[in-house]
Amino acid sequence: MTRRIASSALCAALAVVALVPACSGGILGNRGGDTRCGDFLSQDEQAQRETIRAYLSESGEDPVNLQIDTTRVVVIGFCRTLGRDDDPIRRIEG
Repeated sequence: MTRRIASSALCAALAVVALVPACSGGILGNRGGDTRCGDFLSQDEQAQRETIRAYLSESGEDPVNLQIDTTRVVVIGFCRTLGRDDDPIRRIEG
């Protein structure tokens, strides 16, 4: 009986751990500037912030919160107006 409970607890813990990457970066993971508009818009706010942080970090800098928040608003605007679902968010650069 105790062995069955321990086995069930282990399975439950593994299931939770398997979901963490999906919550933090989406099913495909965090791809920074290569994240497509459709994927970005389907993320929650925290995942969007992490995607923007990764995108801004690609230049070798450590972005600050104001820069992340401002870029997030610009990317959302781009993706909802000019961008298509399959456009990478880095397309805001040009």
